[in-house]
Amino acid sequence: MPRGQCLGPRDHRALIADQNGRLYCIDADSGAIIWELEVPPSASGPPVVIPDHVILPVHSGRILVITLDGKVRVEIDAPGELISPIACIGPTIFGVTRRGIAFASDLGDGGILWQTSIDEPSLVGPVIWGTEIVIIGVSGMTSLLHYGTGEIMSQVNISAPVSANPIIYDSKLFIATEEGELIAIGRK
Repeated sequence: MPRGQCLGPRDHRALIADQNGRLYCIDADSGAIIWELEVPPSASGPPVVIPDHVILPVHSGRILVITLDGKVRVEIDAPGELISPIACIGPTIFGVTRRGIAFASDLGDGGILWQTSIDEPSLVGPVIWGTEIVIIGVSGMTSLLHYGTGEIMSQVNISAPVSANPIIYDSKLFIATEEGELIAIGRK
């Protein structure tokens, strides 16, 4: 199944990553292909569009940083098989591996800035919540890591499996469990 992302209304371009290892930049008005890029192995999640770049996680545990003209500028080696989606703030990319290793990488040179184990596998990608990165393990252990250091600031065990990314709304973190519960976590 293709995964896509729009660059924005002024750009009139859409990005589509398919399971055959191709990333397409398409003119949203005409449907014409502006450029395409082979990305072996195939994408493991949707492309993330930030100013001047496209960030694409691939199945090998790599993250490609691609310029808007379709050239790979940096390849980042993640510390394991990635969970998608990834998150980004400014020049920093955040990810989590299936084994529960959260990490931050520099968009400029691709180096790993920090990595922290949450001591259990994860099925959902990281979410940015203020100055913290939210990582949820398979048991529901929710860890809040400082985005600059990776230090675990606090943990909340919601004691239910989670397989969908949490969302942020009105400064609250909403987590849907596999058992059909919706849990809201607020800040003090």
